[in-house]
Amino acid sequence: AVEDDQFDTDFAMEVPMIGNTLQQYAACWGNNPNAPPAYTFLAGSFTMNGPTIGTSHACILGQACSVTLTGTGFTSSNAVLVAVDIAGTDSCSFLDDFSVASFGASLVLPLAATSSSPHSSYSLGVAHSAHNNLPGSGY
Repeated sequence: AVEDDQFDTDFAMEVPMIGNTLQQYAACWGNNPNAPPAYTFLAGSFTMNGPTIGTSHACILGQACSVTLTGTGFTSSNAVLVAVDIAGTDSCSFLDDFSVASFGASLVLPLAATSSSPHSSYSLGVAHSAHNNLPGSGY
C-alpha cells in the first residue's frame, strides 16, 4: 500500500518483503487516474535494495564456509544469520534465540559482511559440529 501526506507531495510505501532486487522500478504518476494506462508521467525511478530470494547455499562440516549473495545496495553494516526450524513461515521476521543455528565456536553468527564493496560475501568460518541448540531434534 502507498500512503500520501496531506499535501499529496510525499508518498510512503510499506516495507517490502519480496521483490526483484536486480530490476529498476519506475514511479509513475497520474492526475486522477482510474486505471494503469492513466499513469502517464514518469516521476522517477527506484531500486529495491537487498538480496535476491530463492538462492541456496551448502557448507561441509569441517571445512571453511562462505556465502555470497546476489542483489543490490549492500553495505558494510549488513549481516547474515543462519536460522533453523523456520520452514513454512516464509519469513525470518519471527526469529528468536532458539532459531539461531549453533555449529560450535568456530562458526560465528550473526556475521557482518567480510568483503569490501559490494559487501556481498560472508566468511562464516568452519562448522565443527552439527547444529546443537535444540536437543533431541535429530541434528
